[in-house]
Amino acid sequence: MSRMRFIFALLILTWFSQGASASATGAPPTASTDRWWDSAVFYEIWPRSFLDTDGDGIGDFRGIETQLPYLKSLGVNAIWLTPIFNSPSYHGYDFTDFFQVQPDFGTQRDLSRLLQAAHTQGFHVIADMVINHVSNRHPWFQKSEQLQSPYADYFAWKSQAEIESVGWSQPWAAPGQSTWRNVWHVSEARLARHRQLYPSMAERDRPVYYYGVFGGSQPDLNFENPLVLGDIHAASRYWLEQGFDGFRLDAARYIFEDVTPVGVIQADSPRTIKFWQDFGRFVKGVNPDAYLVAEIWQTDEKIAQYYGAGGGLDAAFDFSFGNELVLGLAGKFIDQDKGPIFSVLPKPASLGGSIAATIHARSSSSAPGSFFASFLSNHDQLRISKQLGDDPGLLRVAASVLLTMPGTPYIYYGEEIGMRQPTFPDPADFYDDIFKRPPMLWSNGPNAGFTSGPQVWVDDAKWVPWRPHHQPWWQDFLQSIRQADAATSVDIQAAEPSSLFNYYRKLIAIRQARPELRANDKGSLEFLPGNGVVAMYRRVDQSGHSSIVVINPTAESHEVALGQNGCLFDLLSDVSVSCDTVVVAPYQTMILAVGGQSLPVTPCNN
Repeated sequence: MSRMRFIFALLILTWFSQGASASATGAPPTASTDRWWDSAVFYEIWPRSFLDTDGDGIGDFRGIETQLPYLKSLGVNAIWLTPIFNSPSYHGYDFTDFFQVQPDFGTQRDLSRLLQAAHTQGFHVIADMVINHVSNRHPWFQKSEQLQSPYADYFAWKSQAEIESVGWSQPWAAPGQSTWRNVWHVSEARLARHRQLYPSMAERDRPVYYYGVFGGSQPDLNFENPLVLGDIHAASRYWLEQGFDGFRLDAARYIFEDVTPVGVIQADSPRTIKFWQDFGRFVKGVNPDAYLVAEIWQTDEKIAQYYGAGGGLDAAFDFSFGNELVLGLAGKFIDQDKGPIFSVLPKPASLGGSIAATIHARSSSSAPGSFFASFLSNHDQLRISKQLGDDPGLLRVAASVLLTMPGTPYIYYGEEIGMRQPTFPDPADFYDDIFKRPPMLWSNGPNAGFTSGPQVWVDDAKWVPWRPHHQPWWQDFLQSIRQADAATSVDIQAAEPSSLFNYYRKLIAIRQARPELRANDKGSLEFLPGNGVVAMYRRVDQSGHSSIVVINPTAESHEVALGQNGCLFDLLSDVSVSCDTVVVAPYQTMILAVGGQSLPVTPCNN
């Protein structure tokens, strides 16, 4: 890179970091006093599987726009769109262009219409932003392979001699289960070009290996190059100005690798944490009300580092939450990656104990409760229905915990109707992500109302080249779940008052109506004595609003002592109950309003 270009890049970067175009008058933008995400209930949409409007078997932007009234009726008020930018893969986590949308989903105009309609109807929308890596088909990488300026060092290139001097491996792998060849990948194109330019260089000294922590098809960007950061800032600014309200930050742990005298730090390095603090300041300079939530698949203690004493990101997903919840409900820890499907941990598990573990981990960290985003499952995990054995009672209990806990809650599309995923005898099939992302079940009509076309995308083997024997499975799966339970679709559940869908609707409505259920400070949840089975906790806020949550996670009724005076009103059943003792039915949740708001007066049910 020439000296003049380097200086120019630094000037551009400084201009971006100061949010130069945030205000036409030159006045810095200011944030609103309320953080909208503190009152948000997010809905994660996998666009390819949500709704197809043109009959090609692939969900699209118009399908999402069409179903905004559905999301409004559910009660959610924020949407997370998983990757929508141009990519060669079905999952989209490997961009080939940061400024173009995935053509399978529609056009830029279709996306603009969706964002405008969403905002008009009261939704905030965030996009999945993947900046740790790109596709190896990205023009930047192809030019870097050819040593073309200025892209030659847009990626980290090293020689075999350099790599072998440091202990590289996959940062999530157990010791001895990974080598440097899992993260450093040779480029035959760059090797050929290098031989042309430097014919006398020793082969081991040629910098023809590129770093890709997620594999050779996804090379990591080199953020030590200021031009890379400038391009990423430009893309982020562009999409914020197009109307997105923030970003979900994929693979946030892996931006920088820090080589130290004792080894290499490949995840959660000090430079990575600082990078996100700087990125957050840049984004807030463009839109002070923009929201940044990170994927940091780690313990709450490590996740909290990214809060940065309030100078870092707005939130991070709490992966421990779902694990602890399933342990408490099913008595099993669900292995999401490899090995046995279920591993029973050698410790007693209860619902109350699992919730306590989550609250303790959060409160012991350096971040406030509002920093932790709760979810039951997401697109990388077994669906919560699979983890809980498709048990309808446990699915209600899981929803109750999710929507009465501190932290911003996220619902993975279809969870509100208990959407399932198929079971196959081969563990490789069991864990393949395509089975976690099936088409949405809108009706009991052909293809569940997802498409008017003859087939759906999940049956097309071209999307899963790593599965050489992939066969169509959607129709058989759809038929099997309909035989097991006729009430599998949105239209049927919406019409049934006692359905899981309507249970979610009521929980969300109660959460939005009761500020104590949205309270996020570390004192907003207080555990109450239960009977060892039923979980009980009080939710409070600083204005005196208070509710007691009582959850029975079993198939038997239980009597518990509340120890209150008079009667309490159960917001879920709309009746008053005795404050002395109550009988909690199988899988029942009570949300008992204590004070702070006027409530209906009904006779106590003793």
